[in-house]
Amino acid sequence: MAITSEIIGKLGGGEVDIVEVNKPINNSDGFQDLHTITVDKPSLVAATLTHDNTNSFSGTSGRAAMAITGAAEGPYYAASYGVGGAAGKPLSIAVTLDAGTFRIQAVSTNRSADYTAQTLTVAIIKM
Repeated sequence: MAITSEIIGKLGGGEVDIVEVNKPINNSDGFQDLHTITVDKPSLVAATLTHDNTNSFSGTSGRAAMAITGAAEGPYYAASYGVGGAAGKPLSIAVTLDAGTFRIQAVSTNRSADYTAQTLTVAIIKM
């Protein structure tokens, strides 16, 4: 932790948030908001989401993803999309963002990949 704090301090500061989500992510619902963040200067944002899906992500049609989007951004920044090895492992995303307010989201693209979003860990490193 000391090394992480030292690095964050040298980069301009930052924070780590741990959010208990406990929200079902179902194929029929599209992208679901998990958390909203606001950054006041360009920042590296990394988020990791634990979930309860232990096997269906390994199917060829079972897909899950996370995204970060904001008012000025048209496209989603998606990660872990269609990763067959994601079963039992956290989903994650990391992007560099300009100042603004952004939504961290999750999606299931197939009924076989429905899951419950459990704990979201968000690290923001200001640059």
